[in-house]
Parts: sequence; C-alpha cells; structure tokens
Amino acid sequence: MPGIRRFSKSIRKLDNIKENVQQEFPGVLGCTFKGTKYVDVPNRDGYVYVRLRSNLNEVIQAYNSTVSPVYDLPVLVKRDKTFERFIISGRDLGRYTDWGSSSYLPRHGAQHSFPQDKYGGDVVWVYDRQFVPLSIRPSGAYGANNVFVNGDILYWDGSWLFAGDTGTTDLFTYKPTGTYAKMVLVYIDSYGNPAVSPGPDMFDWSATGLSQIIPYLPTLSTTQGIPLGAVRLVSGTSRITWNEIYDLRPLLNQANWSSPYQAQDEGVTLPRRSYMNFKGVNIWASDNAGDDSTDISFSGTSAQDGHTIMEGGAPFTQRPNLNFIGGTYVGIMVQDNPALDSTDVIITGTYTIPIAGHYILWSYPLYASGTVFDIQEEMAYEDWLDFRGNSVLSVTDAEESPYWATEINISGTHVLQQSQEPTGTFPGMLWLKPEAGAGAMGMGHIIESDGVPLPLRTYLDFSGDLVTTTDSPGSDKTSVAIGESGFLNERIVAKVYDVCMHSGTTNLITCPLDTSLFVTRLLLMFPTASMAGGGCFNFTDWMQNVSLEALTTATEDWLMIDPGNTRCKRLYDGEVFQMTVVTGTSATCYADLWVFGYYIAD
Repeated sequence: MPGIRRFSKSIRKLDNIKENVQQEFPGVLGCTFKGTKYVDVPNRDGYVYVRLRSNLNEVIQAYNSTVSPVYDLPVLVKRDKTFERFIISGRDLGRYTDWGSSSYLPRHGAQHSFPQDKYGGDVVWVYDRQFVPLSIRPSGAYGANNVFVNGDILYWDGSWLFAGDTGTTDLFTYKPTGTYAKMVLVYIDSYGNPAVSPGPDMFDWSATGLSQIIPYLPTLSTTQGIPLGAVRLVSGTSRITWNEIYDLRPLLNQANWSSPYQAQDEGVTLPRRSYMNFKGVNIWASDNAGDDSTDISFSGTSAQDGHTIMEGGAPFTQRPNLNFIGGTYVGIMVQDNPALDSTDVIITGTYTIPIAGHYILWSYPLYASGTVFDIQEEMAYEDWLDFRGNSVLSVTDAEESPYWATEINISGTHVLQQSQEPTGTFPGMLWLKPEAGAGAMGMGHIIESDGVPLPLRTYLDFSGDLVTTTDSPGSDKTSVAIGESGFLNERIVAKVYDVCMHSGTTNLITCPLDTSLFVTRLLLMFPTASMAGGGCFNFTDWMQNVSLEALTTATEDWLMIDPGNTRCKRLYDGEVFQMTVVTGTSATCYADLWVFGYYIAD
C-alpha cells in the first residue's frame, strides 16, 4: 500500500499547483515606431507585436500561428510556461459581432507555392480563368444574356487605357437555330471598350472542347483589339454561365509594336527600332487600317538602272542619262561621255547604209515625174523622200495599226506647183511635181451649200455675168468677184427662231453696210401654242395691226404674211427691221419667222 499512498500524494500536490483555466489577455496586433506601423517582429520569424489592452505602453512579442498578421486585429494572448513565451491563442471574438467574410487565417502561402528551388506541401495549381484581370464572367448572380468584363489597366500602342469593368451588349442576337452552335468573340477595342464579333460559321452543337471550338472563332487583327474570351451559344441557351465561357486571353502573344514588321535592306535584317521614318519629296507613308498595313507610295522620277547601251554587241559604261545628238558624222555613232555622265548616240543625216525606205501611199491623185498615182497606190522603196512646194506641209509619225507610217498632210488651195528640176545626182531621190498643164492639185477647199458639203471635185468653175475670176500669183490666191449692181432674186434674208409672240419686241434683221433692203414677205411657222388673242402685231415701216389670232392649232398652223399694196419703206445699212407685239397671244407662245426680201448695192 505504500506505493498507492505515494501516488495519491503526488496527485494532490499537482492539483494544488496547476492552473484550472489558463488566463488570456486581450490585445491588438502591431505597434508604431517612428511613424511606421509594424506587425511582424524583424529578424524573428513567427513573432508579432501585440499591444496588451490596446495600450502603447504594454507592447509584447508573441508567437503567432493562429491569425492573420493584420494591424489592429483584436487577439487573445496567453502565457506558454513550457517555453516561457507569449502565444496568440486566437481572435478576440467578443470585440465585434460582425467580422465580415474573412476568416483571418495565419499566413501560409508558402505551402501552396511552387518556386524553382523548393515548393510547399500543398501547391495550388492556378488556371488561366482564375486570373481575374480582363477576364469575362457571367453577368449577375445567375448569368444573363451578356457577360461582364473585369476591369484592368493596359498599355496599348503608346497609350495607357483602363479597360473593362462593364458588361457587353446582348449576345443572344447571335444565337443559332436548330442543332447548331455559334461562337461569339469578346475583345477589348482600341478605346478600351468591350466589343463582340460573331464567328463566321456554325458547327455541331455537340462540340464543346477548346480544341474543337477554335476553328470557329473569328479572326482579329492586332489593330482591332485584344481577345479576352468567347461564348458558345446554342438555340436553347437561356443564360450565359461558366459552362458557356472560354478564356482566350493570350498569355504568350506578339507585342503590339508600333512597327511590328522587321525591316531589311537587300535581305539583310536591320536593328529593330521604335519608328520607321520615310524621307524624300517623292515618298509618302500612310496608315491603312482597312488592310492592316502601312502603305509606302512613290511618285515622280526615281533612280533605276536604265538601259544597257551596246555597239556591235559591246556594252558601254552604264550611265543614268542617254543623250542623242545630231551632227555631221557618218552613220550612227555611240560614245561614252563621262563629263555629262551619259552615253551619246550621234545620228547623222547623210545616207551611208542601206535602209528599207518608206512605202509611198497617196490618199488622193498626185503626179510624180509624169506618172499619175491613184488613191492608195503603193510606190517603190526609196532611201530619200523630198517634199517640195509652197503649200503647208505637216509630217506626223503614225506608229499604230494598220499602218506604221510617216503621214504627210498637204493643205492649201495649190498643193504643188511647177518647180525647177533638181540639179545633180541624188541616188534614190523621189521628186514630186505637177504634170504639165495639170494645173492645181490636191484637196483644195471644201465647197459647201448652206453649210452642206458638196462632193469633192478636181475643178471649181465660176460662171455667170456677175462673177469674175482672177489669178493673183503675188498673193498666192484665186480672186472671185461677184457683181454688186442691180437687183438680185428675192431670197430669204433672215431666219429667226423662237420669236416671242405674247409680248415684247424682237429684232428680225439688221441691214448690212453699203447695202439697202426691201422686205417682201414673212413666213410664220411652228407656233408652240394657240395664237388666239394675238390681235395686233406691228413691223418696222412695213405692215401694221397684223392679226394672227386665227392660228389656233399649235405647230400645224403656218401663215405667209404678204403686204399686198401696203406702203413699205426701204431699209438702209445699219437699220433694224423689228416686230413689236401690241396685243399678243393669250397663251405663252413662240414661233419661227423667215424674212424674204431684196438686197440692193448702194
């Protein structure tokens, strides 16, 4: 029994000295030193500062493996007699009734991390859709017909932008019908606003994997925006949840360079720079957003290699200029001219080498050395073609189908005249001259009758007592004089169109100088309306109070106005024959008036 007594005695002794309830002291985490707030104790891992009873004069260091190291966090502290230290036993839950959603767990991120040298015991593998900035998520608590873009700051093409933090437009407008699915891309545009773009094609609704839906995403250029995600829609989609959302933010992507292309010179890559500057008066660089390109435009003259100049197959020194010079040298010569940085080609006018010559084709009959050549008749090849005469010549190079030719255009009344025979010997020369007694040759004048051309003939014969024709060699012309004495036949002396018949005064004819005029008749034609009401029209020193109101049918009613025995006056040079409307037509009306009469030379 002595053993039992000793055991009982030890128990009673321990019960007398042990604490029945361990005492806890309230406090808050952290202290302020020289204006800086501290929670963790420097150089002492796991220990924090505690202000007991929130008193700055009672600051202790306590071991913490229970709560988050948050400044001013209410805690309870107790004394660990085993290790002779204070420890944090937990939060002071009696301080607040509402602690929010945070559990204030102790710092333990290291056990979830996966660094290069060592990793924690509970590594958290983070997926891209768990990365919140600029991600898309269902709108509202249960999803809706659009998605929400989480906000963030980004740097794009030299500018800082705040993007997102707002919802997209209604995506249900792109829902397909039947058993098909449709992808809608959500992206941030160049202004930081959410935008959407539907895929070009629909696909089978059973395809849901990321690799399956990628072929049905729309394209997006780097200047349009940054892709964020996509939404898969089917005909039965009633709200967009996480099941319909695919994260597409590019973790690895080409940067949005101001100049994303690599510059090269003759295939040699140049260092990449922030800018590419085009200089010169004949070069322009412009942004082409529609084609996603920078357009470089050249204009004017630019330096090029030019032709390779050769003589007899031997190439000359390359020069930027090609200079053709005429001179007295024989044949055609090519020589290098370093002073002008050119190759000189010298072409002479002297015949030295056989050439094919021209085909001679005449469009009208001409005479050559006593032979008449008909229209379009071919003459023989010759080396020289010499045109002589006192008329105007025009030589034109006509390098086009159907003839490759030199066109000789001869104009004037007298195209070729009798001229002196050439002296000396000129091999191959063709000399054109008129046949003896042939007179004038060529087209001559175009003869018209009241503006209508007459058929072209060789001769123009003037006849009649009042016509006198005289050759004037000094002035190189044929003078035709028409007699100006006595009466000529009655004729139309004026045609006046669209004469106003409802009001006003119209000049019908002015008598020419050195001439007098007798008006004999008027012909009224083509009235545009009924002339009813037109009861009084007066004509200068001729008929007065002429009534035309009987002409009531537009267009068809014509009238020859004949004065009969009416007293008339002779008009002299410069005097005007007029019609004055005294009582005009009731309707707006116009008509044509032809004036007949006689001219008498003064």
